[in-house]
Amino acid sequence: MAKVLSLTMLLASAVSAIVGQQPQSQDIRKPSPPEDIVRISVNLVQVDATVADKKGQEITDLSAADFTVVANGKPQRITNFSYVPAAAPESENLAGKKSALPSNITRNQVRRTIALVVEDLGLSAVSIQDVKKALSRFVTDQMRPGDLVAILRTGEGFGLLQQFTTNKDLLNAAVQRLRWNPVGRAGAAAALSQAGKRFEEKNKDHPLLDADLEQQRRIYFALGTVSSLQFIVRALGALPGRKSVVLFSDGLPLFTMKEEDDLSPSQRVWNVLDRRVRDAAVDLTREANRAATVIHTIEARGPQTMGGRIEDMDAPLNSQQFYADQDGLGFLADETGGIFAQSSDLSLAMARVFEQDRGYYLIGFKPDGEWFKPEAQSKPPKIELKTNRADLNVRYRKGFYGSPEDSPSRPPDTPRGKLFAALRSPFGASDINLKLTTLFAYDKREGAFIRTLLFIGTSGLTFIEQPQGKFSANANLLAEVFAQDGRMIQDINKTITIQARKEELESIKRGGFVYEFTVPVKDPGAYQFRVAVQDAGSERLGAANNFIEVPNVSQGQLALSDIIVFGKTPAAVDGKQLMSVDSQAATAERKFRQGTELSYALIIYNATLDPVTRQPHLETQLSLYLAGKPVYAGAPKALQIKPQEDFKQVLDSGTIDLGPAIAVGDYALKVRVTDISAKGKRQIQERWIGFDVFE
Repeated sequence: MAKVLSLTMLLASAVSAIVGQQPQSQDIRKPSPPEDIVRISVNLVQVDATVADKKGQEITDLSAADFTVVANGKPQRITNFSYVPAAAPESENLAGKKSALPSNITRNQVRRTIALVVEDLGLSAVSIQDVKKALSRFVTDQMRPGDLVAILRTGEGFGLLQQFTTNKDLLNAAVQRLRWNPVGRAGAAAALSQAGKRFEEKNKDHPLLDADLEQQRRIYFALGTVSSLQFIVRALGALPGRKSVVLFSDGLPLFTMKEEDDLSPSQRVWNVLDRRVRDAAVDLTREANRAATVIHTIEARGPQTMGGRIEDMDAPLNSQQFYADQDGLGFLADETGGIFAQSSDLSLAMARVFEQDRGYYLIGFKPDGEWFKPEAQSKPPKIELKTNRADLNVRYRKGFYGSPEDSPSRPPDTPRGKLFAALRSPFGASDINLKLTTLFAYDKREGAFIRTLLFIGTSGLTFIEQPQGKFSANANLLAEVFAQDGRMIQDINKTITIQARKEELESIKRGGFVYEFTVPVKDPGAYQFRVAVQDAGSERLGAANNFIEVPNVSQGQLALSDIIVFGKTPAAVDGKQLMSVDSQAATAERKFRQGTELSYALIIYNATLDPVTRQPHLETQLSLYLAGKPVYAGAPKALQIKPQEDFKQVLDSGTIDLGPAIAVGDYALKVRVTDISAKGKRQIQERWIGFDVFE
């Protein structure tokens, strides 16, 4: 059930955290060389494969006689064979560098469809900057005619900067908007630059955050990453050209191992870190194979010593988990015929990926009829593809499914169908500007719930004049909320009406509109919100998505709501300098002008009562980061708590003066709460919120 709530109520209850179930483990050996297939048409099986020499150079002049196909131990006769070039020749690429690539191409002109996916649910602040440099270089120097490219984020997406395009200006704008996501599985320590870590140490005289909770955060947001990739792969199924996903990540926590285990590649034996992540990753690779989509993975941290990054030796890494997270990325690539790449220069890693993705061999054979029976779905046949030359390496996707490949179903070409398509697509509908802010809170009677502030850019809506000098616009809103296992737990279908007097109209169009609703949640974990809005008058569309994590407040552990921020801006009235409260739109967009007095609020749950005073003894500390680097750290302060009947929910609020000289950019505010009266683990909790500062 959705309901509209006031911002005042939001301040009185606030926002988000984490928790989960114990992981289940089983032995699994690191996957060895490929074995498989993809496309099926009636009784023809076609394998798409790429071939490279020992130096990684693509080989394009082979014939059917150079390949051997074995299916379920039986040699197969190759009946169909061709080489399909997927990238423009080098001469065309050089011509493309001299002038901007065309901003629009036809479906038949698309040679490669490339989704560059930035895994901001797990990348550190340092890695984000490295990824931005590599993407900028790709757009400037490595894109070719016929490349249809999108730059996507796993943690948050909205509008114009998440669409497929050949327009380099638009792609460069998307690169510049990439930011470190403080609310991700990297955690407080792993997310910061080295300067940030040293900065934290100077201001920390209490124990680290609970390691068990941090592990659960890794699992929850790994599920979020895989879920986002599934949305992307499904959407790619209907697109033209050679389809590939290039995932930039600091690692996928799919495996784990004991500290004493052998780390050499040939001897590693992994345990599954969490069954839910493993099952989701396997489902993802199957969907990618059905959609004929290759997943390449690039480890964004580059080569490491076990002391940390080569340029910063004092950040110790867990060697077992480092290699395990690498092999999680390798699993996605191996299963879909992709490449796992790593380099201290991410541009070189990208060059390696695309060097071997210029084209592919399409190799077909006709197996016996047993392959196409329904029971083949449960036990895929084993296929081996080899070249007759020992100096060459063959990559091909795994996963055969015994039924003809169906065309992806498409929503009907109706206003409702277009709205649903925009909701489910990871590629932004951008005619209406949307920004989604999701906030966790808890009520002892109603339980956990998520309040949502949806900013709607009203300049994209059609206002129609009404009697008595009023104007109104109608918009259809569709929202879906998914749990970490992929279940849709809530759907919302509303028609929003916005009314304004003539003298208010231009102001409303400039400032936007905020729609608020709540979603009850029963279980702790990570949730994905997807929202689409359609103007009823013109059918223009906008879409946005976001992830949020929900802690287990009901078990009595220390927990925090999400942080809500709002601002007061200096304003001159009758010659006097006053502070004007910013609009609700600024809170929903999380965009504040230089000189703003930034206020925050959150709720602290389940604080321990002092045995003498029968009140909580809490300490709070504020830190502010610009692009992942620390710019302010407040000293820990005792929280002044007003008398109240129930101390299970305690309000913490305060202000930070941003000042007129503060640099513009993307900021993150961290609030750390320490429960002084608590004993043992889970004395400390942290919350982050990101916001922009502009001139």
